[in-house]
Amino acid sequence: RIISDFGTAAFCIEWMDNRDEILRLYDILREKMAQIYPIVAGSPFRFSNYGGNVTPEVIGRRVFEQYYLPVYAEACEVFHKAGKKIGVHFDADNRTIMDLIGNTGLDYIEAYDITSSPPIPEAEKYFKDKVLWLNWPSGRQLLSEEGIIGETKVIIASSGAKTGLSSA
Repeated sequence: RIISDFGTAAFCIEWMDNRDEILRLYDILREKMAQIYPIVAGSPFRFSNYGGNVTPEVIGRRVFEQYYLPVYAEACEVFHKAGKKIGVHFDADNRTIMDLIGNTGLDYIEAYDITSSPPIPEAEKYFKDKVLWLNWPSGRQLLSEEGIIGETKVIIASSGAKTGLSSA
């Protein structure tokens, strides 16, 4: 959230020059989100996304581990106690953090980008118990209906033996 509010370049400068201030904002947002988890988890929705648009190339592995994972753990605990599913929008190239994502309590990976991240069979090695909700990059969204069906069949065929994927 903070990165999107600042913009990537401004965030990077602020992170280097004013990290204490950024971390104060982080603490405030984390506190506010902790108040919101029970509200969303108590709603009629069966699942909900939490955050997203994580950019590993900007934040790096250590920052993801230190600041994102604890928040995901808190949110997952609240959601799972309420019998709800929770996922995060991961549409970047997540190679550097896939093992960390795989070890979270998240139930699904929303917007897994099949063009910038490893192919589905490789992703399955990290996300064994997680549902992959595939992202369709804009260029593919412009295909004809037949083109989309054809591309989908190619993706499914290349996915290996993942349960629930079928080209029928």
